[in-house]
Amino acid sequence: MRTAREEGGISLDQAVHETNISRSYLIALEEERFEVFTADAYLIGFLRNYSDFLGVDTDRILGQYRNYKLNESPSP
Repeated sequence: MRTAREEGGISLDQAVHETNISRSYLIALEEERFEVFTADAYLIGFLRNYSDFLGVDTDRILGQYRNYKLNESPSP
Protein backbone atom coordinates (compact mmCIF):
# COMPACT_ATOMS: atom_id res chain seq x y z
CA MET A 1 0.00 0.00 0.00
CA ARG A 2 2.95 2.29 0.61
CA THR A 3 3.97 1.88 -3.03
CA ALA A 4 0.48 2.86 -4.21
CA ARG A 5 0.50 5.90 -1.91
CA GLU A 6 3.94 7.03 -3.04
CA GLU A 7 3.18 6.43 -6.73
CA GLY A 8 0.07 8.55 -6.29
CA GLY A 9 2.16 11.38 -4.86
CA ILE A 10 0.28 11.21 -1.55
CA SER A 11 2.13 12.03 1.64
CA LEU A 12 1.53 10.05 4.79
CA ASP A 13 0.20 13.21 6.46
CA GLN A 14 -2.29 13.71 3.64
CA ALA A 15 -3.44 10.09 3.95
CA VAL A 16 -3.92 10.53 7.71
CA HIS A 17 -5.99 13.67 7.13
CA GLU A 18 -8.11 12.23 4.31
CA THR A 19 -8.82 8.80 5.85
CA ASN A 20 -9.02 9.75 9.54
CA ILE A 21 -6.83 6.72 10.26
CA SER A 22 -4.02 7.40 12.72
CA ARG A 23 -0.46 7.65 11.46
CA SER A 24 0.62 4.61 13.48
CA TYR A 25 -2.17 2.47 12.00
CA LEU A 26 -1.40 3.59 8.44
CA ILE A 27 2.25 2.73 8.94
CA ALA A 28 1.24 -0.66 10.36
CA LEU A 29 -0.98 -1.29 7.32
CA GLU A 30 1.81 -0.33 4.94
CA GLU A 31 4.29 -2.56 6.78
CA GLU A 32 1.76 -5.41 7.03
CA ARG A 33 2.09 -5.47 10.82
CA PHE A 34 -1.47 -6.67 11.32
CA GLU A 35 -0.84 -7.84 14.89
CA VAL A 36 -1.04 -4.17 15.93
CA PHE A 37 -4.80 -4.20 15.46
CA THR A 38 -6.88 -5.39 18.40
CA ALA A 39 -9.69 -6.87 16.31
CA ASP A 40 -10.12 -8.12 12.75
CA ALA A 41 -13.17 -5.89 12.32
CA TYR A 42 -11.05 -2.77 12.82
CA LEU A 43 -8.30 -4.03 10.56
CA ILE A 44 -10.67 -4.98 7.76
CA GLY A 45 -12.40 -1.60 8.02
CA PHE A 46 -9.06 0.20 7.83
CA LEU A 47 -7.95 -1.95 4.88
CA ARG A 48 -11.18 -1.12 3.03
CA ASN A 49 -10.97 2.58 3.82
CA TYR A 50 -7.30 2.92 2.92
CA SER A 51 -7.47 0.85 -0.27
CA ASP A 52 -10.52 2.84 -1.43
CA PHE A 53 -8.64 6.07 -0.72
CA LEU A 54 -5.61 4.87 -2.67
CA GLY A 55 -7.69 3.55 -5.56
CA VAL A 56 -6.36 0.05 -5.02
CA ASP A 57 -8.55 -3.01 -5.65
CA THR A 58 -10.15 -3.57 -2.24
CA ASP A 59 -11.13 -7.17 -2.98
CA ARG A 60 -7.53 -7.98 -3.90
CA ILE A 61 -6.23 -6.37 -0.70
CA LEU A 62 -8.75 -8.22 1.46
CA GLY A 63 -7.94 -11.47 -0.35
CA GLN A 64 -4.26 -10.97 0.39
CA TYR A 65 -5.09 -10.39 4.05
CA ARG A 66 -7.23 -13.54 4.19
CA ASN A 67 -4.34 -15.54 2.68
CA TYR A 68 -2.02 -14.02 5.28
CA LYS A 69 -4.41 -15.08 8.06
CA LEU A 70 -4.63 -18.63 6.71
CA ASN A 71 -0.85 -18.91 6.63
CA GLU A 72 -0.49 -17.46 10.13
CA SER A 73 -3.11 -19.71 11.74
CA PRO A 74 -1.61 -22.55 13.75
CA SER A 75 -2.15 -26.02 12.35
CA PRO A 76 -4.44 -28.32 14.38
